[in-house]
Amino acid sequence: MKKKFLVFLMITAICTCSACGSSSSGTTDTSYVIEDGVYHTGTGYEIELTDHWTKTDNENTDLAFLYKDSTNDAFTESLNVIVQDLSDGDTNLESYKEDSVKQYNDLGYVIDECEQVTIGGKKSYNIISHTENGGTNIYCKQIFSVIDKHAYVFTFAAEKKDFDKLENEVTASFNSIKYGNYSLEEETSDAAE
Repeated sequence: MKKKFLVFLMITAICTCSACGSSSSGTTDTSYVIEDGVYHTGTGYEIELTDHWTKTDNENTDLAFLYKDSTNDAFTESLNVIVQDLSDGDTNLESYKEDSVKQYNDLGYVIDECEQVTIGGKKSYNIISHTENGGTNIYCKQIFSVIDKHAYVFTFAAEKKDFDKLENEVTASFNSIKYGNYSLEEETSDAAE
């Protein structure tokens, strides 16, 4: 039950995707370089972002950012990170993907790309999806890994035109992810004291 709740939380907290299929044709230009980037440290990881992103509060995420130069759109570009505790089960990367895929299918998302990649030295999934919400086409790029009984989920969401404009920058940020020796247990026990 907790596992299903966590997958549901991931879906409702940030724009995500519905199913894994074959990768779409075409490749993403990953040659974008982050100049004067800022590393942001979360629970067990860090990620480098350009100064175009501003940190915001979101109780459902570990870190959340909005794009500073967002035009007056129906949807503000966002980048969110959640860390899910999976210690109640035997979840690995493949079973996490399978459980998530079922939930995404139930929500009617369309998958444009789903591929296994290596990010920060860890096997991960890169998923690009889209949906329509109130006449607005929302596109999402998500990277997730399962490490030491925790899922690390990095999601970028934007309207189609902004997604296309920012995808290379976000891909460079996702490629900068480093997993560290941050103690999840210490943070939990410190918060309880």
